[in-house]
Amino acid sequence: MYKKKGVVLTTKILFAIFMVLIVFFIFFNLFSTRYEKNKLKKDFGYYTKLNSFMNVFMSTPECGALGRVSEESGSQSPIKAIFEAEKLSKFDRKNRDPWCAQNLYFIYTAEIIDIKNTKSWIIGPVNNNPEWLERRLTTTFPCIIKYKKGISNPGLFKLYVYIGKISDFYTNIKKSCIANKDLTFRLDSDFDIKYLNSQNKLIIGTDYFHPYFPCKVNDFSVKKGKKLIYIQYENNQVNIRQ
Repeated sequence: MYKKKGVVLTTKILFAIFMVLIVFFIFFNLFSTRYEKNKLKKDFGYYTKLNSFMNVFMSTPECGALGRVSEESGSQSPIKAIFEAEKLSKFDRKNRDPWCAQNLYFIYTAEIIDIKNTKSWIIGPVNNNPEWLERRLTTTFPCIIKYKKGISNPGLFKLYVYIGKISDFYTNIKKSCIANKDLTFRLDSDFDIKYLNSQNKLIIGTDYFHPYFPCKVNDFSVKKGKKLIYIQYENNQVNIRQ
Protein backbone atom coordinates (compact mmCIF):
# COMPACT_ATOMS: atom_id res chain seq x y z
CA MET A 1 0.00 0.00 0.00
CA TYR A 2 2.72 2.44 1.06
CA LYS A 3 4.84 1.36 -1.87
CA LYS A 4 1.98 2.12 -4.27
CA LYS A 5 1.49 5.57 -2.72
CA GLY A 6 5.21 6.22 -3.06
CA VAL A 7 5.12 5.30 -6.73
CA VAL A 8 2.09 7.58 -7.30
CA LEU A 9 3.80 10.43 -5.44
CA THR A 10 7.01 9.98 -7.43
CA THR A 11 5.02 9.95 -10.66
CA LYS A 12 3.26 13.19 -9.69
CA ILE A 13 6.57 14.85 -8.82
CA LEU A 14 8.12 13.74 -12.11
CA PHE A 15 5.04 14.98 -13.99
CA ALA A 16 5.24 18.33 -12.20
CA ILE A 17 8.94 18.64 -13.06
CA PHE A 18 8.14 17.69 -16.65
CA MET A 19 5.44 20.40 -16.85
CA VAL A 20 7.83 23.00 -15.42
CA LEU A 21 10.43 22.04 -18.02
CA ILE A 22 7.82 22.26 -20.80
CA VAL A 23 6.74 25.74 -19.63
CA PHE A 24 10.39 26.83 -19.37
CA PHE A 25 11.11 25.44 -22.85
CA ILE A 26 8.13 27.29 -24.37
CA PHE A 27 9.05 30.54 -22.58
CA PHE A 28 12.70 30.23 -23.64
CA ASN A 29 11.71 29.63 -27.26
CA LEU A 30 9.30 32.57 -27.25
CA PHE A 31 11.97 34.79 -25.71
CA SER A 32 14.61 33.56 -28.18
CA THR A 33 12.25 34.08 -31.13
CA ARG A 34 11.42 37.59 -29.97
CA TYR A 35 15.11 38.36 -29.41
CA GLU A 36 16.01 37.03 -32.87
CA LYS A 37 13.20 39.05 -34.48
CA ASN A 38 14.37 42.23 -32.74
CA LYS A 39 17.98 41.47 -33.70
CA LEU A 40 17.02 40.87 -37.34
CA LYS A 41 14.96 44.07 -37.37
CA LYS A 42 17.88 46.04 -35.94
CA ASP A 43 20.34 44.43 -38.39
CA PHE A 44 18.01 45.21 -41.28
CA GLY A 45 17.94 48.83 -40.16
CA TYR A 46 21.74 48.96 -40.05
CA TYR A 47 22.09 47.30 -43.47
CA THR A 48 19.59 49.78 -44.92
CA LYS A 49 21.62 52.69 -43.53
CA LEU A 50 24.86 51.01 -44.64
CA ASN A 51 23.73 50.53 -48.26
CA SER A 52 22.27 54.02 -48.42
CA PHE A 53 25.50 55.51 -47.09
CA MET A 54 27.59 53.41 -49.47
CA ASN A 55 25.74 54.98 -52.41
CA VAL A 56 26.37 58.45 -50.98
CA PHE A 57 30.09 57.80 -50.48
CA MET A 58 30.58 56.34 -53.97
CA SER A 59 28.89 59.42 -55.47
CA THR A 60 30.77 62.12 -53.52
CA PRO A 61 33.57 63.82 -55.50
CA GLU A 62 35.21 65.11 -52.30
CA CYS A 63 35.67 61.49 -51.17
CA GLY A 64 37.31 60.37 -54.39
CA ALA A 65 34.43 59.76 -56.79
CA LEU A 66 34.90 60.91 -60.37
CA GLY A 67 33.31 64.32 -60.84
CA ARG A 68 33.55 67.89 -59.69
CA VAL A 69 31.75 70.25 -57.32
CA SER A 70 30.70 73.59 -58.80
CA GLU A 71 32.29 76.44 -56.81
CA GLU A 72 29.42 78.77 -57.73
CA SER A 73 26.36 76.62 -57.06
CA GLY A 74 27.88 73.91 -54.88
CA SER A 75 26.17 71.28 -57.04
CA GLN A 76 27.91 67.97 -57.76
CA SER A 77 28.37 66.12 -61.03
CA PRO A 78 29.61 62.71 -59.85
CA ILE A 79 29.74 59.38 -61.64
CA LYS A 80 28.92 56.63 -59.16
CA ALA A 81 31.46 53.87 -58.40
CA ILE A 82 34.29 55.42 -60.43
CA PHE A 83 37.12 56.67 -58.21
CA GLU A 84 40.05 58.91 -59.09
CA ALA A 85 43.32 57.52 -57.72
CA GLU A 86 44.76 61.01 -57.23
CA LYS A 87 41.85 62.01 -54.97
CA LEU A 88 41.97 58.77 -53.00
CA SER A 89 45.66 59.31 -52.22
CA LYS A 90 44.80 62.46 -50.23
CA PHE A 91 42.82 60.37 -47.73
CA ASP A 92 44.81 57.14 -47.83
CA ARG A 93 45.77 55.66 -44.45
CA LYS A 94 45.44 58.94 -42.54
CA ASN A 95 43.62 57.03 -39.76
CA ARG A 96 41.05 59.82 -39.81
CA ASP A 97 37.26 59.79 -39.85
CA PRO A 98 36.53 61.39 -43.27
CA TRP A 99 35.03 64.87 -43.28
CA CYS A 100 33.77 64.40 -46.85
CA ALA A 101 30.96 61.98 -45.93
CA GLN A 102 29.75 62.21 -42.35
CA ASN A 103 27.72 59.45 -40.79
CA LEU A 104 25.61 59.88 -37.66
CA TYR A 105 24.88 56.19 -37.05
CA PHE A 106 28.21 54.38 -37.04
CA ILE A 107 31.99 54.62 -37.42
CA TYR A 108 33.19 53.32 -40.76
CA THR A 109 36.22 52.54 -42.90
CA ALA A 110 36.17 52.51 -46.70
CA GLU A 111 38.69 50.41 -48.61
CA ILE A 112 39.13 50.72 -52.38
CA ILE A 113 41.13 47.93 -54.02
CA ASP A 114 42.61 47.89 -57.52
CA ILE A 115 42.13 44.25 -58.55
CA LYS A 116 44.64 44.42 -61.38
CA ASN A 117 47.71 45.65 -59.48
CA THR A 118 46.50 44.91 -55.88
CA LYS A 119 47.01 48.53 -54.84
CA SER A 120 44.58 49.71 -52.16
CA TRP A 121 43.46 52.90 -50.42
CA ILE A 122 42.05 53.02 -46.90
CA ILE A 123 39.82 55.95 -45.91
CA GLY A 124 38.88 56.19 -42.24
CA PRO A 125 40.29 54.39 -39.18
CA VAL A 126 43.09 52.14 -40.50
CA ASN A 127 42.41 49.26 -38.10
CA ASN A 128 39.23 47.61 -39.40
CA ASN A 129 39.15 45.10 -36.54
CA PRO A 130 39.82 47.16 -33.38
CA GLU A 131 39.82 45.58 -29.92
CA TRP A 132 36.80 47.68 -28.85
CA LEU A 133 34.68 46.38 -31.73
CA GLU A 134 31.36 44.78 -30.72
CA ARG A 135 30.06 44.04 -34.20
CA ARG A 136 31.18 44.73 -37.74
CA LEU A 137 29.11 44.73 -40.91
CA THR A 138 30.82 44.62 -44.30
CA THR A 139 29.53 45.25 -47.78
CA THR A 140 31.35 45.07 -51.13
CA PHE A 141 30.58 46.70 -54.46
CA PRO A 142 32.43 46.61 -57.82
CA CYS A 143 34.03 49.88 -58.90
CA ILE A 144 36.54 51.37 -61.32
CA ILE A 145 39.77 53.19 -60.42
CA LYS A 146 40.79 55.88 -62.86
CA TYR A 147 44.41 57.04 -63.09
CA LYS A 148 45.84 60.27 -64.49
CA LYS A 149 47.15 58.86 -67.76
CA GLY A 150 43.73 57.62 -68.81
CA ILE A 151 44.25 54.14 -67.37
CA SER A 152 41.19 52.57 -65.73
CA ASN A 153 41.35 49.35 -63.71
CA PRO A 154 38.58 47.20 -62.21
CA GLY A 155 38.28 47.47 -58.45
CA LEU A 156 36.32 46.63 -55.33
CA PHE A 157 34.80 49.07 -52.88
CA LYS A 158 34.54 47.68 -49.34
CA LEU A 159 32.71 49.42 -46.53
CA TYR A 160 33.35 48.29 -42.94
CA VAL A 161 30.79 49.51 -40.42
CA TYR A 162 31.47 49.38 -36.67
CA ILE A 163 28.45 48.93 -34.40
CA GLY A 164 28.27 49.12 -30.61
CA LYS A 165 28.14 51.40 -27.58
CA ILE A 166 31.43 53.17 -28.33
CA SER A 167 30.38 53.89 -31.90
CA ASP A 168 27.01 55.18 -30.63
CA PHE A 169 28.76 57.39 -28.08
CA TYR A 170 30.98 58.88 -30.78
CA THR A 171 28.10 59.58 -33.17
CA ASN A 172 26.04 61.13 -30.35
CA ILE A 173 28.79 63.72 -29.85
CA LYS A 174 28.46 64.55 -33.56
CA LYS A 175 24.68 64.81 -33.23
CA SER A 176 25.07 67.21 -30.30
CA CYS A 177 27.30 69.43 -32.46
CA ILE A 178 24.91 69.42 -35.41
CA ALA A 179 21.67 69.82 -33.42
CA ASN A 180 23.24 72.41 -31.05
CA LYS A 181 21.74 70.71 -28.00
CA ASP A 182 22.58 68.68 -24.90
CA LEU A 183 22.27 64.89 -25.00
CA THR A 184 22.55 62.09 -22.46
CA PHE A 185 23.96 58.66 -23.23
CA ARG A 186 24.28 55.42 -21.27
CA LEU A 187 27.74 54.03 -21.97
CA ASP A 188 28.77 50.49 -21.06
CA SER A 189 32.37 49.97 -22.16
CA ASP A 190 35.18 47.55 -21.36
CA PHE A 191 37.71 50.19 -22.42
CA ASP A 192 38.86 53.59 -21.19
CA ILE A 193 38.05 56.37 -23.66
CA LYS A 194 40.05 59.58 -23.91
CA TYR A 195 39.94 62.52 -26.31
CA LEU A 196 42.87 64.93 -26.77
CA ASN A 197 41.73 68.08 -28.53
CA SER A 198 45.25 69.41 -29.22
CA GLN A 199 46.07 66.25 -31.23
CA ASN A 200 42.50 65.55 -32.36
CA LYS A 201 42.99 62.01 -31.09
CA LEU A 202 40.28 59.66 -29.80
CA ILE A 203 41.93 56.89 -27.77
CA ILE A 204 39.94 53.72 -27.02
CA GLY A 205 41.91 51.23 -24.95
CA THR A 206 45.19 50.88 -26.86
CA ASP A 207 43.62 51.82 -30.21
CA TYR A 208 43.08 55.34 -31.59
CA PHE A 209 41.99 57.33 -34.63
CA HIS A 210 41.52 60.99 -35.53
CA PRO A 211 37.81 61.87 -35.32
CA TYR A 212 35.86 64.45 -37.26
CA PHE A 213 33.61 66.58 -35.06
CA PRO A 214 31.44 69.34 -36.60
CA CYS A 215 32.20 71.57 -33.60
CA LYS A 216 34.92 71.95 -30.99
CA VAL A 217 35.03 69.10 -28.47
CA ASN A 218 37.06 69.70 -25.33
CA ASP A 219 39.34 67.11 -23.72
CA PHE A 220 37.57 64.33 -21.86
CA SER A 221 38.38 61.02 -20.20
CA VAL A 222 35.87 58.25 -19.43
CA LYS A 223 36.89 55.18 -17.45
CA LYS A 224 35.59 51.76 -18.46
CA GLY A 225 32.33 50.53 -16.96
CA LYS A 226 28.71 51.64 -16.94
CA LYS A 227 28.33 55.42 -17.05
CA LEU A 228 25.61 57.98 -17.64
CA ILE A 229 27.27 60.51 -19.92
CA TYR A 230 26.14 64.12 -20.28
CA ILE A 231 27.04 65.62 -23.65
CA GLN A 232 26.75 69.36 -23.03
CA TYR A 233 26.63 71.80 -25.95
CA GLU A 234 27.30 75.50 -25.47
CA ASN A 235 28.78 78.24 -27.69
CA ASN A 236 29.63 75.85 -30.54
CA GLN A 237 31.59 73.48 -28.32
CA VAL A 238 30.90 70.28 -26.44
CA ASN A 239 31.93 69.16 -22.96
CA ILE A 240 31.60 65.57 -21.75
CA ARG A 241 30.44 65.17 -18.14
CA GLN A 242 29.78 62.10 -16.00
